[in-house]
Amino acid sequence: SVTWSDGFIQSGVTSSPATRSVSPAVSTTYTVTALTDSTGCSAGTLSGNAAVTVKAPATVNAGSDQTVPTSTTSVSLSGTMGGSASTATWSGGGGTFEDFNNGTGQYLPTANERLVARSATLTLTSGGQTPCAAVNDAMTVTFNSPPSAGSDTFLRAPGLSLKVPISALLANDSD
Repeated sequence: SVTWSDGFIQSGVTSSPATRSVSPAVSTTYTVTALTDSTGCSAGTLSGNAAVTVKAPATVNAGSDQTVPTSTTSVSLSGTMGGSASTATWSGGGGTFEDFNNGTGQYLPTANERLVARSATLTLTSGGQTPCAAVNDAMTVTFNSPPSAGSDTFLRAPGLSLKVPISALLANDSD
């Protein structure tokens, strides 16, 4: 049998090298600490070890959705990465990404996104986490025009009250 450094005793080993399945939560080195034959006697001074490297899964967070005015030509991105991810890349939208460094930077939306589509969905994807799979997270930028006061004139007869709906006073109130 083979006795390992974690205390596991592997019986019935009939060939070399001995193999076993492990699932450690952290990187661990397993070392053979004793070898015995079928009668329990020492089988010699043979030794061996195996290092198991555990990589944390990659993580990314694109940050919260944002609502900005339609006049916005640059949107700040504040994504983060973690785990085994060593890089993070933005994609999506029709605009361009500038000055980004693994999740942070600026997104320059197109006029169509700002004024017609009124939104852009941007995705942050992890990289460099081999052998783990890439992960991603998305956020949406919504372009919204703030309401502005109108210049309508409302007439009323003297002595009568005037009720004016707020929608009649504000432009862009449907946004």
